[in-house]
Amino acid sequence: MKDFTKQKTRDELKKYFGAGQKPTSEDFADLIDSMVNIVDDHIAGKLELATEQENDAAIEFKKRVIDKQPVWKIAMDKNECLIIRGGQDDCKILTLHPNKKIELGAGNDVIVNGTIYANSFLGKHSGSSKIAADGQWHDIIAGSKGPKAYEIIAGCETFNNFNFALTKVIATQYDNSPIRVRKKNYSWKTIGASKIQVKWFPKEGGCVLRIRSHKNLGNNIMMDVHVNELY
Repeated sequence: MKDFTKQKTRDELKKYFGAGQKPTSEDFADLIDSMVNIVDDHIAGKLELATEQENDAAIEFKKRVIDKQPVWKIAMDKNECLIIRGGQDDCKILTLHPNKKIELGAGNDVIVNGTIYANSFLGKHSGSSKIAADGQWHDIIAGSKGPKAYEIIAGCETFNNFNFALTKVIATQYDNSPIRVRKKNYSWKTIGASKIQVKWFPKEGGCVLRIRSHKNLGNNIMMDVHVNELY
């Protein structure tokens, strides 16, 4: 890395090449070092940046040129993700994935000074799960240790649309013991036939949260289940 503390300013360079001056080889070297070199600086037509080592920062932002520690770093990892890191602790702040996924750094708070508009929301523990609507209990959270609070949203319908169910519940536990499962709302066309139930079951060292349809709704009928961790 160049020692920019010894780099000459534009005004200093102008004095070396002013009228009546006889620039030395060192003066010319300073002039050359002050310019961008398309080979040394990896610039060809458009700005192209590359690093020799994986995860090395391609761009570092400093408050002053002479500062040793950058404030921000921008790098690309082995998965071709673009990563913005904090310069002080090298912690990931923002990751942009090639598949257009955007990931915010682990454990960091996100402050939005405005309104968030989204087509849907999936919480920390989430992911869309397909669970058979066969009337049997199925685990959705296994080995949970308190205190915990989850939001469960589940729905299903038969192919002929005669039965459907949609439920939203809050399930809480403390000290490895279930407290309650509170229903927010649910609905069905054929009364009681397609109701979805969510219940805690005791388990050694924790609790298991399970879900089932009120009855077997038929082959290949699945419940769409989303689990959001609230606490």
